[in-house]
Amino acid sequence: MATIDWSQVAQVEPHNVVDWFLYLNHRDLISEAEDLIREVENAIQIRPMQSAVWAEYAHHRLPSVLLDILSGPDMFSRDDGGSKSVRYSCRILLLLWACLRMTTILPLAQDADDKQCRRAISDRMERFSAAMWKHRSLLESQRDVPRLELSELDASDPAHFNAFIAFDILRIGSAIYETEVGETITMATHVAHYLLYLWTYSPSRSGWQDQAMQLIYRIFEQDFDTDVQDFVRDAILACHKDYPLHIIQKMAEVMQDRRTLGRDAAILMDVCNAVLVYSGGVLANVNVTHKSIPEGMGLVPSFLRCGQRQLCTSAPIDARECVRWMFRNLQDMMADVKIRRVVEAQVDRYAAKYNLPGMISLAIFEALETEDTTLCLDLLTIYVPSARRVTSNVKHLTEELKDTFTSVQSIWHETLDGIYAFKRKSKSASIAVQQDVQKILYGWRNYGAIVGVAEGVGSRRDRFLSSTPSDETAYWRIPKRCFSKAY
Repeated sequence: MATIDWSQVAQVEPHNVVDWFLYLNHRDLISEAEDLIREVENAIQIRPMQSAVWAEYAHHRLPSVLLDILSGPDMFSRDDGGSKSVRYSCRILLLLWACLRMTTILPLAQDADDKQCRRAISDRMERFSAAMWKHRSLLESQRDVPRLELSELDASDPAHFNAFIAFDILRIGSAIYETEVGETITMATHVAHYLLYLWTYSPSRSGWQDQAMQLIYRIFEQDFDTDVQDFVRDAILACHKDYPLHIIQKMAEVMQDRRTLGRDAAILMDVCNAVLVYSGGVLANVNVTHKSIPEGMGLVPSFLRCGQRQLCTSAPIDARECVRWMFRNLQDMMADVKIRRVVEAQVDRYAAKYNLPGMISLAIFEALETEDTTLCLDLLTIYVPSARRVTSNVKHLTEELKDTFTSVQSIWHETLDGIYAFKRKSKSASIAVQQDVQKILYGWRNYGAIVGVAEGVGSRRDRFLSSTPSDETAYWRIPKRCFSKAY
């Protein structure tokens, strides 16, 4: 073995690379296998010969062979002295990533052999994702590790093991699966399980987080009616004892992040709703009872802060979807009688700071446009009592809260106009819809009365103005619709 020039094998005899890998891995000739890995990585980086060499590797199905090796039961040994240690397994993982990236840089040809290569990759995604899920504990130390540039990823260090690499392998592999099978990869695989785990323990704002959540969302969307409950049980509740707390902390952290905007914010709210509902109240209870979650960093204030941010920054369609899912999350948490009062108290506490009236208005407009009068009534049933509780507790009315009620005039008037417009349009609707509209009108007037706004009273001329940043004036005193600091 010492006389073999692995550079020659990788560059001049690419058709033999697969056979050599299988032989070396089977014989536990790890040092030689690592030499071959290094030379194959070099070969697919050399521009003049890149296309021809990669074509041979693809033709002989190198990516699927690497997937098979990594899915083996003897890989990722925690014993550094073992033949197939984490360090060695990560070296193969990095080579697999380089190979799959080549499928996006130099797409495979359309001949029969290359089609079989793609099909072989898609056929192995279920087994590979299950293997990654099995070895998920290797990521534990990844939490709170500073974000690394790709060039700094060290395959010999389990702490840096595949936070980005594993995600990108699953992303590319799932795309190949979708092309070959004609549908999004299913929840029967462990792709969504492992992606959610990677997302939970990734550094605060790794660039691939939103992409991971988008893929999770697409998998949920496809299998929601059949498999989400099993997914939540297996991927969250049975993961390990602290995981429910950790995923709550991560969701709150990302929602509090001012870069969580638009479609990404709406998707996160939607996925959060699925895991809250199908956890059977476990996550909601952990959120309100665990002492390690500081005030202001739980799910309720994080929901409100994220929703409020969308009023100021997101396209209307994304803002409405995010706020709709935000209210559904709050309503589902309030449905649990054991924690209802705690959730209500937090909504009351943060209603002014995060402009709950503005979000109620936005949700009512969407519900009216889609003729979902039930949602309007649900919102008013829950949040009119909230306003009543807050205003009745006079000794706790802060300056911020009082000024928010003053500033809500334009929002309240605009929403009232919208309800009247819908009432005129719905004259030909069913009697039930007309009755609901009348209830909505009554509820909104009642809400106005509670916060000190009356029909036909108060200025309306500034209601469409955007926020004006000020270093001298408290931000809740500035006339605006979103009540948010300008970043």
